[in-house]
Amino acid sequence: MIIDSANLTANGSSNGGIITNPNNGATPFQTVYASGTFGGGTLTVQISNDNGSTWFAATDSAGSVAFTANGAATLYLLGSGDNIAVNQIKVRGTLAGSTSPDINLTIADCR
Repeated sequence: MIIDSANLTANGSSNGGIITNPNNGATPFQTVYASGTFGGGTLTVQISNDNGSTWFAATDSAGSVAFTANGAATLYLLGSGDNIAVNQIKVRGTLAGSTSPDINLTIADCR
């Protein structure tokens, strides 16, 4: 199921798709796909656990999840707490340092 899809043609962020708390039955695995012309920029995957007020870089064992060319990455995300607002995690892509980009970004639930 697609959670967020965007076409980035300038530096900035996608809207950020909501992932319902995996602790309440959703899968904790999300795949981020990025393809197109990066224009020398870097697309960083960010997450928020407070409904989009604060964003921080998604990380894996190699560091921040980021793309400078076509690629995909699978994230493993878990929510916390009993409050539905807290249990929602958002994922988005943020593009910086690009010139004339045209990137298709898709965030999908791995169900």
